[in-house]
Amino acid sequence: MNTIEKNQLIGSWTLIDARTTFTDGSQIKIMDKGKITYTTEGTMFASLSSNQRRPMGIPMLHIKDLNSWRKQPIKNLRGVINYLSGTTKYFSYTGDYEIQNDQIHHKVAMSSVVDIEGTSLIRHASFENNQLVLTANNDQGLNSTTRLVWQKAL
Repeated sequence: MNTIEKNQLIGSWTLIDARTTFTDGSQIKIMDKGKITYTTEGTMFASLSSNQRRPMGIPMLHIKDLNSWRKQPIKNLRGVINYLSGTTKYFSYTGDYEIQNDQIHHKVAMSSVVDIEGTSLIRHASFENNQLVLTANNDQGLNSTTRLVWQKAL
């Protein structure tokens, strides 16, 4: 177990690879791009996205505009479907972080997934070839491990 030092984390990192590996050895790429930032004050934020997201095709205001729905119901429905599909391909959260030996505890204050707000996401951290590697054991019955590889942004 190698202890992670705070000064090693400080700054912004760009996602290089994000994969989930299952107990049978199969893998899936889960996200294509992302940023994670750690501040000296102990705050962090992460934002990850898939390249498979599609534009809504309508202005955001049209979703709540009843007149727009009357005029173009099919177009608005497609926009809502694209919007909902896109929300499953984007993930962000922010909060404080704490380092405990080789683990980083992300204390989620706000997230695109409301269910994790108020929780602590534990990431095992290591450095390989000057890249930050964060791994998480998925305990929601998936029997898998997610590995995120980050390169320090210049």
